[in-house]
Amino acid sequence: MAKDNDGINFVTDDETGGFFVYCCTHCNEIGNSKDMHVEGGYDDDSCYCPKCDEPDPEEHDNVAEVWNHQQRKINTKDIKIKRLEAALFRAGKWLTADSDFNLSDLDCEISELLPNTQ
Repeated sequence: MAKDNDGINFVTDDETGGFFVYCCTHCNEIGNSKDMHVEGGYDDDSCYCPKCDEPDPEEHDNVAEVWNHQQRKINTKDIKIKRLEAALFRAGKWLTADSDFNLSDLDCEISELLPNTQ
Protein backbone atom coordinates (compact mmCIF):
# COMPACT_ATOMS: atom_id res chain seq x y z
CA MET A 1 0.00 0.00 0.00
CA ALA A 2 1.28 3.51 -0.77
CA LYS A 3 2.65 5.63 2.04
CA ASP A 4 2.94 9.21 0.81
CA ASN A 5 3.83 9.09 -2.85
CA ASP A 6 1.57 11.96 -3.89
CA GLY A 7 1.16 13.82 -0.60
CA ILE A 8 -2.07 11.94 0.05
CA ASN A 9 -0.86 10.37 3.33
CA PHE A 10 -2.43 6.95 2.99
CA VAL A 11 -2.84 4.89 6.11
CA THR A 12 -1.08 1.52 5.86
CA ASP A 13 -2.08 -1.80 7.36
CA ASP A 14 0.99 -3.80 6.47
CA GLU A 15 3.40 -2.94 9.32
CA THR A 16 5.70 -1.03 6.98
CA GLY A 17 5.94 2.03 9.20
CA GLY A 18 3.39 4.13 7.33
CA PHE A 19 0.73 6.29 8.93
CA PHE A 20 -1.98 4.61 11.01
CA VAL A 21 -5.38 5.50 12.40
CA TYR A 22 -5.29 6.46 16.07
CA CYS A 23 -7.97 6.82 18.73
CA CYS A 24 -7.28 8.90 21.83
CA THR A 25 -8.35 7.12 25.00
CA HIS A 26 -8.93 10.47 26.71
CA CYS A 27 -11.07 12.49 24.25
CA ASN A 28 -12.00 9.73 21.72
CA GLU A 29 -10.54 11.73 18.81
CA ILE A 30 -9.99 9.52 15.74
CA GLY A 31 -7.45 10.59 13.16
CA ASN A 32 -4.39 9.94 11.03
CA SER A 33 -1.14 9.51 12.94
CA LYS A 34 0.49 12.09 10.66
CA ASP A 35 -1.55 14.71 12.54
CA MET A 36 -0.34 13.74 16.03
CA HIS A 37 1.97 16.09 17.92
CA VAL A 38 5.44 14.56 18.10
CA GLU A 39 8.38 15.38 20.35
CA GLY A 40 11.67 13.88 19.23
CA GLY A 41 11.26 10.61 17.34
CA TYR A 42 8.18 8.61 16.48
CA ASP A 43 8.11 6.26 19.46
CA ASP A 44 5.12 5.64 21.72
CA ASP A 45 6.32 8.05 24.41
CA SER A 46 6.70 11.03 22.09
CA CYS A 47 3.30 11.12 20.32
CA TYR A 48 0.38 13.19 21.60
CA CYS A 49 -3.25 13.61 20.60
CA PRO A 50 -3.61 16.82 18.53
CA LYS A 51 -6.96 17.62 20.20
CA CYS A 52 -6.21 17.17 23.94
CA ASP A 53 -2.42 16.50 24.13
CA GLU A 54 -2.94 13.13 25.84
CA PRO A 55 0.23 11.04 25.38
CA ASP A 56 0.38 7.89 23.28
CA PRO A 57 -2.97 7.60 21.46
CA GLU A 58 -3.80 3.97 20.66
CA GLU A 59 -3.70 2.50 17.17
CA HIS A 60 -7.35 2.09 16.20
CA ASP A 61 -8.37 -1.14 14.54
CA ASN A 62 -12.18 -0.91 14.41
CA VAL A 63 -12.57 -0.50 10.66
CA ALA A 64 -16.32 0.15 10.79
CA GLU A 65 -15.95 2.95 13.34
CA VAL A 66 -13.13 4.56 11.37
CA TRP A 67 -15.19 4.34 8.15
CA ASN A 68 -18.24 5.91 9.83
CA HIS A 69 -16.12 8.66 11.39
CA GLN A 70 -14.63 9.52 8.00
CA GLN A 71 -18.04 9.44 6.33
CA ARG A 72 -19.40 11.90 8.94
CA LYS A 73 -16.51 14.25 8.12
CA ILE A 74 -17.30 13.98 4.39
CA ASN A 75 -21.02 14.57 4.99
CA THR A 76 -20.31 17.63 7.16
CA LYS A 77 -18.07 19.13 4.49
CA ASP A 78 -20.65 18.37 1.80
CA ILE A 79 -23.34 20.20 3.79
CA LYS A 80 -21.02 23.21 4.22
CA ILE A 81 -20.29 23.27 0.49
CA LYS A 82 -24.00 23.22 -0.33
CA ARG A 83 -24.70 26.04 2.16
CA LEU A 84 -21.84 28.06 0.69
CA GLU A 85 -23.14 27.51 -2.84
CA ALA A 86 -26.58 28.71 -1.74
CA ALA A 87 -25.07 31.77 -0.07
CA LEU A 88 -23.07 32.60 -3.19
CA PHE A 89 -26.19 32.16 -5.33
CA ARG A 90 -28.01 34.67 -3.08
CA ALA A 91 -25.04 37.04 -3.38
CA GLY A 92 -25.31 36.78 -7.15
CA LYS A 93 -28.98 37.74 -6.93
CA TRP A 94 -28.03 40.74 -4.78
CA LEU A 95 -25.41 41.80 -7.28
CA THR A 96 -28.03 41.67 -10.04
CA ALA A 97 -30.31 44.17 -8.25
CA ASP A 98 -32.31 42.18 -5.70
CA SER A 99 -32.60 45.09 -3.27
CA ASP A 100 -34.18 42.97 -0.48
CA PHE A 101 -30.96 41.02 0.03
CA ASN A 102 -29.10 41.61 3.32
CA LEU A 103 -25.37 41.58 2.60
CA SER A 104 -24.34 41.51 6.28
CA ASP A 105 -26.28 38.26 6.80
CA LEU A 106 -24.42 36.74 3.88
CA ASP A 107 -21.09 37.92 5.30
CA CYS A 108 -21.87 36.23 8.64
CA GLU A 109 -22.94 33.01 6.93
CA ILE A 110 -19.81 32.85 4.79
CA SER A 111 -17.64 33.56 7.85
CA GLU A 112 -19.25 30.59 9.62
CA LEU A 113 -18.61 28.30 6.66
CA LEU A 114 -15.08 29.54 5.98
CA PRO A 115 -13.74 30.57 9.43
CA ASN A 116 -10.14 31.05 8.25
CA THR A 117 -10.96 33.77 5.73
CA GLN A 118 -11.22 36.70 8.13
